[in-house]
Amino acid sequence: MNLKRSKFWPSFHIKPRHPGHWPLSEDVTTRICRYAGRQASAMLYIALYKNRVGGKDANAALRAVYYEPFTYWDWHGVDAEDESASKHKKQLVWERQRGFTAAKGEKGGYPYPQEAWQRFRHLIDNHAERRHWVAKIAVAHWMNIEDLTW
Repeated sequence: MNLKRSKFWPSFHIKPRHPGHWPLSEDVTTRICRYAGRQASAMLYIALYKNRVGGKDANAALRAVYYEPFTYWDWHGVDAEDESASKHKKQLVWERQRGFTAAKGEKGGYPYPQEAWQRFRHLIDNHAERRHWVAKIAVAHWMNIEDLTW
């Protein structure tokens, strides 16, 4: 299928997406995803999950998402109930909702930093096999002893 011709741009040909398995091995995918970061790994996981056969293609990308779930920059300059974090900080993968304003004027969407931490803990508690995927994690100054010993 060709795009509409333009006098300013050359004509492009849209190639169909190739169906099938992810061509890279799990080890190579893991290394690429760890280098690319958690957001890129999450996007690859979503793309592979939709085209997976038996789920094996998506596992390496999902493991890379949990490799370093919170970094210094996720907690830098924010308090536990700091709502500015929802506007200025990069959002994490398990916070998939976008910010929005409800019909009554109430703000919703992105969680506060403490809510993000609680969601992550709940996710790990519900999926115990993912606990071993976490290699390093940054802690915030507002976390208590329970959070640190968890």
